[in-house]
Amino acid sequence: GIRVLDLTIWQLTSPVDTGPAQAHKSRRRGQPIMGFLDSVFGRRGQRAVEEQPVACPYCGTVLDTPPKSSRKCPACRDKIVVRTRRSDGAKLYLTENDAKVFDAERKADAFRNKAIRAAVMIGFDKTAFERTEKELLAKSPGYGPGDVFWTLAGKLLIRQMRSGDWHGLSMTYHSQARWLYETGRPHAQLKIEAEKALAQSYVARLDRQELEVMGGCCPNCDQFKGRVYPIEQAVNEWPVPVDDCTNGWCLCTWIPVSPDLSV
Repeated sequence: GIRVLDLTIWQLTSPVDTGPAQAHKSRRRGQPIMGFLDSVFGRRGQRAVEEQPVACPYCGTVLDTPPKSSRKCPACRDKIVVRTRRSDGAKLYLTENDAKVFDAERKADAFRNKAIRAAVMIGFDKTAFERTEKELLAKSPGYGPGDVFWTLAGKLLIRQMRSGDWHGLSMTYHSQARWLYETGRPHAQLKIEAEKALAQSYVARLDRQELEVMGGCCPNCDQFKGRVYPIEQAVNEWPVPVDDCTNGWCLCTWIPVSPDLSV
């Protein structure tokens, strides 16, 4: 019989959310991400009244021609920063300090959308994300979007472990590893767990006893390309992902060896 590995439940300790979502940590509980912009420029999704005259955000001088890019006010000589609101394409004319807040909140909003997409990739919709986000923020305003994704992934891992869903485990570990990689944090161990679970899934679903390394995404990986390993060796020595891969995100993975092709 094939020994089923004891995989660590990585989701129990969520990595610190160090992305742009740090902007969330200073807002009041329940306050929208773009609260500052909503209060100053109107709710997102509402088109600005474009026929209104454009005035300098510092001195209030009405500008004869709205600037198309950032420039100094002809009256007070302070710099007017031009930004475009993505929801409706309206031009915003900001002070330098307000522009910094706008940019920070836009970055935080983009980071939250990234976390929502990551959750969707593992089977959760936006409603589930927002519900979990609300639950976490009720406990502490310090939780960010990355923590929400990690919590959802953790719950899913527990269900997959209990049901013996090796393929699902592999996909969830892979998504967690990718999240860490894209947010600049160590991801190798979770990528290893993803490949181990994938190897076990070939045993459980296809009754394969040998696996071949598919990949060769860099010169260091080329030495493993096409090698065949018995399942026990594959899950215990885990040659993929390759430690010395220069690609950053190693693309090497396992494929099952058909019985008539095994050597």
